[in-house]
Amino acid sequence: MLRVLIQTAGGVLIEVSPSTRIPRTYARFAGLMVQLLHAMRVRAADSATTLLRVVKNDVANGARHDDAVVRATFSVDVHALTKDKSAYSSMGVKVKPYDIPLRALIAKDVDGLMMAGRCISGDFIAHASYRVTGNAVAMGEAAGVTSALAASSKRAPHEVTWSEASALLPKVRQG
Repeated sequence: MLRVLIQTAGGVLIEVSPSTRIPRTYARFAGLMVQLLHAMRVRAADSATTLLRVVKNDVANGARHDDAVVRATFSVDVHALTKDKSAYSSMGVKVKPYDIPLRALIAKDVDGLMMAGRCISGDFIAHASYRVTGNAVAMGEAAGVTSALAASSKRAPHEVTWSEASALLPKVRQG
């Protein structure tokens, strides 16, 4: 399948889903871009499908999100890309502490499914940083609390705010 990426003059990398229909007017396109850069993703109106999302630059630029479930600090650590080459690489990316937002834990195509650790939504470079155990623990805890809130209130996970979920964490941690 074709993968379309757009890089802005400011260095933001945007992934465009093949199912995205580009707006017909400049005003609508500009509105879509404002929505994307504010929320870091744009979903289809009639589904949970992500049409646009920002990639890689979160790690290099130290992105901050209102719905951050963990602040990741681990460097980019790409293992050998072929069996002939035994090496590790940062791929030239210097990591600034960055936030992993709750919305990255919510499945794109399956309603009600949340993920954590290596399974969250991110690109290759970001994955080489966030895949470590400490981050996975915090993501798992966030996914669990958010899922429990969603189930108990008969909502989908994407309808639960991080402020609701994070308010329950002290109680959950006490057992």
